[in-house]
Amino acid sequence: MWLTGCSEKVLEQQVQDQIAVSGITPPGFRMLSTRTFPEGVVALYTAKDLSDPHVEQMGFVAFKKGMAGWKATMNGEWHRDVSHFAPEQLIDFTVSDFEFETLGKEGIFRHVLLYGQIISPQVQAIQIYLADGSTLTDHGEGGVFAIPITKTTPVCRLHVLGPGKEVLQIIDWPTIPSSDVVINRAECP
Repeated sequence: MWLTGCSEKVLEQQVQDQIAVSGITPPGFRMLSTRTFPEGVVALYTAKDLSDPHVEQMGFVAFKKGMAGWKATMNGEWHRDVSHFAPEQLIDFTVSDFEFETLGKEGIFRHVLLYGQIISPQVQAIQIYLADGSTLTDHGEGGVFAIPITKTTPVCRLHVLGPGKEVLQIIDWPTIPSSDVVINRAECP
């Protein structure tokens, strides 16, 4: 799904422009998909590293709609070795500190963004279980996923779902690779 009122080509150019502002000029850029949330939109992309054919950059750019149209508010990326995924690996992912910026009294919505790529064709969805028993789900449109979690929300675990919502893998939240991202972890009921 692309931004309402914004063509695919225009969105791709906006994402490339935002990445270039950060001093990154990724070759082999490929727009993957977008995710729309009440606070804004996240666009996901990949770019090849010409110096090492085994390394790929996967990233996101967050957009917020304002009076003058869509504005990129932040971006993030991670570099990953795509030369070999273990046969049992279903998804490749990371987490990033993340904010949707808004104007006026709404302020800034602070999140942790879980995002990545679906490796196995068996995977139909990614689901995050929260301490209160609710879930957040991404159905993997475009072979990728992105789920923003409010910073204060206690998170239990991640489920990788297959056909018929069959649980293919359970990943305990503390084992999620996160570098220096602070995650509000909780024990699941």
